[in-house]
Amino acid sequence: MKGKKRKILLFPSNRTIVYMPKVKNDHVKKVMRVDWLNKFKVSKKKKEIKMNFKWSDKSKKLHVNFTTKSATQQFGYLIRAMKASQDLPDHISLFIGTWNVGNAPPAVDSFHPWLPLGHDLYVIGAQECEYVARKGYSSCGNDWCETISAHMGPDYVLVKKASMWQIRTLVFTKVNLMNYISNVDKSIEPTGIGSVMGNKGGVGVTLNFLETSLCFINSHLAAHQENINDRNEDVKEVIDNLHLNKKKDVTTMFEHAFWFGDLNYRIENSREQVIQKVHEWDLEALYEDDQLKSQMESNKVFFGFREAPITFKPTYKFDRGTRNEYSEDRNRVPSWCDRILVSSWNPTTIHQTDYHASHELMTSDHSPIYGTFDVEISRPWVPADIGRECTIGLYNLRAKNLNSGDSNGFSDPYLKIQGDWIEINQKTTFIKKTLNPIWKDEVIAVVPFVSDPDYLETKHLSLVVLDKDRVGYALGTLSFYVFDSIPANDTIIYLNV
Repeated sequence: MKGKKRKILLFPSNRTIVYMPKVKNDHVKKVMRVDWLNKFKVSKKKKEIKMNFKWSDKSKKLHVNFTTKSATQQFGYLIRAMKASQDLPDHISLFIGTWNVGNAPPAVDSFHPWLPLGHDLYVIGAQECEYVARKGYSSCGNDWCETISAHMGPDYVLVKKASMWQIRTLVFTKVNLMNYISNVDKSIEPTGIGSVMGNKGGVGVTLNFLETSLCFINSHLAAHQENINDRNEDVKEVIDNLHLNKKKDVTTMFEHAFWFGDLNYRIENSREQVIQKVHEWDLEALYEDDQLKSQMESNKVFFGFREAPITFKPTYKFDRGTRNEYSEDRNRVPSWCDRILVSSWNPTTIHQTDYHASHELMTSDHSPIYGTFDVEISRPWVPADIGRECTIGLYNLRAKNLNSGDSNGFSDPYLKIQGDWIEINQKTTFIKKTLNPIWKDEVIAVVPFVSDPDYLETKHLSLVVLDKDRVGYALGTLSFYVFDSIPANDTIIYLNV
């Protein structure tokens, strides 16, 4: 558009925002007349803003295109100022539940021990969830979703549902918090027979709560006691091929990533010894023989993830209808097949408050489990300086004692630098056959969307070492605050990593 002023029509037709090259306070007030805004997103090219507006009982989608990146950034500041003026939450209570349903319909009034109400955000995963739909439902998926929705009640709204065969994920939030959720996406990756059968694999959902990005992966991995490597390979396949919001490396691209489901890792001991330890309530001794613990400690799977201490007895395998004794069917070893793991850029911004099993639900041969988390939420930022730009240079990049990614005992590592606050994620060249790479001649330039020093002091930069031949297989990670103190006038800042 030509001229000194740029008029942007929002909704309805008799209301406008006047955009000027220099932002003034009265323009912020005009933006705030909109009832609320959701799914505000600046494009990668920084010349377009995608917005969903609601005015009273009507809504409108709008894409606004700008001629320059700086104009896009300044308009984005106006929108963030509107959102920041609201009374926004700085913490949320997150609930994650997972249950291998055993292909049997659950009792409709049985969910309270497993799904207690009151949390802000619920992510509910199910595996082997394919049964004959009950009367009034068109399919098992519809039956499961509507039954859970009825339990959640009118104070909660469904944010997203995602399914792949018998693996299902539902996300709910409180009605009054729905406006704070944006960038919702889903993706699936089958790892069953031929990597096309969806009885095994992963279902991913991601969302932003205000400025905090969250990723949830619900999976059902390879079964049977001896198939440890198959389970590890399933995890790597899901990481390699699960793309959420056009991002790869989903376990490292979000502030918090949660991986849960019937992971199928078993206890390496005899059935008799395990049952005896359960009766003695010697869970620590049982945990020492846990396959998942051993594999994670050896950095063979779920690198960067952690799990809260297990304080409940193994959740598999029971006879349906009872939890007094473990089933003798096929002489299965009782195990903690059902798990919840978490990985965070900054672990100090999340605190796990609970990790339990709900043995009261007995329609399956698995008992469901749940974990609750207190998550610190980043609010929209209103910078004081909108004209300043800077570039961050990273040099002297190196890594030591990496995990092997190749069969020859070495890796072909490269380093990826990423963050949701930088324009384009960067990466180094790869170095052949080494576990101790040094990128001595490379300086990586990182350009932030917002160059305000106070803003940058709150941000983390994530460095992930990856193998050239396995896109999603992390060999090592590092996350750190960008600066403790930022020079007020520097346009180029170098970090020695």
